[in-house]
Amino acid sequence: MQQVWQAYKPAQGHPDWDDLQRRAAALVAQAVPLLPPRSRLQDVWRVARSLSTIARTFQANRATLARGDEAIRPLFFIWTMLNACNFDCGYCDNHQGMKYPDLPNRGALGTEQGKQLLKVMRTRTTAIYFCGGEPTLRPDLPDLVEEASRLGYFPMMINTNASRLHHLLSKPGGARWLSHIDAVIVSLDALNLDVLRQMYGYATPEDVIVNTLALSALSRRMGFKVVLNCVIQPGLIDEARAVFDFSQDIGCTFACLPMNAGSEIAGGLRDDPEYLALAREIIGRAARGARVAGGPRIIESLLFSKPRRCLPTTFVHVDPDGSVIWPCKPAVRVGPHHVQALGKSNLDQIWAEARRQFDPTGFRDSEACSGECNWLQHYVADAYVKALRNPRSQAWALREALALYLRKK
Repeated sequence: MQQVWQAYKPAQGHPDWDDLQRRAAALVAQAVPLLPPRSRLQDVWRVARSLSTIARTFQANRATLARGDEAIRPLFFIWTMLNACNFDCGYCDNHQGMKYPDLPNRGALGTEQGKQLLKVMRTRTTAIYFCGGEPTLRPDLPDLVEEASRLGYFPMMINTNASRLHHLLSKPGGARWLSHIDAVIVSLDALNLDVLRQMYGYATPEDVIVNTLALSALSRRMGFKVVLNCVIQPGLIDEARAVFDFSQDIGCTFACLPMNAGSEIAGGLRDDPEYLALAREIIGRAARGARVAGGPRIIESLLFSKPRRCLPTTFVHVDPDGSVIWPCKPAVRVGPHHVQALGKSNLDQIWAEARRQFDPTGFRDSEACSGECNWLQHYVADAYVKALRNPRSQAWALREALALYLRKK
């Protein structure tokens, strides 16, 4: 697994790459015999079912908007499987200002309850985003991912800090979920180890990089995508650029997120010529075919926090206890409201109860919306809503909204 760097340039404080590549190669050799083969037939079936659901929901959502109702059904849902996390990242919270390690984990769904949640949500949604906290802390993660596959979810994405993957890959069954998952999204915000130690509150950040190298190698064998999610922070522009170049050299997709202050990118970025140069480079390379999450217009809008019209129910968050957060997680001025998914037969029943509690029509333009959000999913939602309102003239928007999830490379 000797890597020849093309775009990435090692810098002071970056890892001993020879050592990390040896460790990653040994981990891959150990993991391959332990991982079950991927069913290509199952993948084809999931994609077909997903496209069918997308088409039906798209038409239903167009009809909903035509009635003047903005409680549209979601394109995907984000399941916070648990609050527990072995990192303590300074910039990370639950969208309401609370740090995950400080949140209680009581009430998190058990395995069978989790499977029931997946069944209910699948009646209208096609994509799922497993996250936390740190989802690999759940010992039943393989069972839940396998159930999502059986139900026909596509794509299935997981957001992880990747710090524990070497433990999971080294024991039978520990990482069998890799045989079903479509995208592994690894949070990696720098390559300088001292910066990462301080940022993550984690003593051995080289574990994350070793595991990322191993995932990259395994992805080519097993057919999932690896995405490196990088929060671009003031004072760390060079590190974000290094992560971008590193991602391209090892065959991973780069997902960028400028650190935000409310609904705008942080002031320390907006006025930084180095940030502006990096943003233009990311946009330009994406337009030329670089592996970057989202279409060029969505990426440009995100990096410069352009105005967007996000209808909040386009994607929904589900808390560890199985409650759907309505109308959106950052809606602190109106609650937000919680509607328990368990006990419902389908997502339409959840929507009916949630809408009785709070009508989201006009929410985005009201004082109830704090508007303090500037994440990739909001621009995906904005593109999807444009396509709903005028599918002929805004076909590009639908392509970009779905590209993040359906594009394989």
